[in-house]
Amino acid sequence: MTLDEREAVYKAEYEAAGQAMMSALMAYVAAIQKHHGFVEWRSGFKSGWKASREYHEEQIKKSFESELKASAGVAGPSGVGMLAGVEFMEPYPLPSALPPSPPPLTPTANELVHQFVAENPGKRGVEIADNFSKTVWRLPERTVRTALHRLKKAEKILVLEGRWYTPENIPADLPGAPQPTMPWEKEF
Repeated sequence: MTLDEREAVYKAEYEAAGQAMMSALMAYVAAIQKHHGFVEWRSGFKSGWKASREYHEEQIKKSFESELKASAGVAGPSGVGMLAGVEFMEPYPLPSALPPSPPPLTPTANELVHQFVAENPGKRGVEIADNFSKTVWRLPERTVRTALHRLKKAEKILVLEGRWYTPENIPADLPGAPQPTMPWEKEF
């Protein structure tokens, strides 16, 4: 086999290796997009490189065998097991089971105060703050008053005659309470 022929064979192998690498990388990207998880990312990365290594070993063996047959006894380059000793280690060991799900999120002071006002309409600010000093959440009075003010500005709760209500829980007989209007009652 002439030098030009060997160069052509090696160029073809190099192009095939590049194509195999691209297909392995595309499989790797598809696995990431499918699973969206870091555990799958690492295992997909490892299996992609392993598949690429196996493919390249097989292609190199085939090319050297065909080269040896063509040269009829002339020894070819010794590189059949070029990638055989290469180990692709993971940066971290894979967990044996999936990690536990995170605990439920702790509600914010605004959420707690809004929920309390919705469940107990007509309470004064002092009573609301008093309630939170005795519950599991132990919110300071200043935090409760800040939450009441923020909810009032966001129009999620109202204060009428010093008592706090959600818009859905305002008693109709309360003076100063907004009266519901029907579309046909509007004056044009």
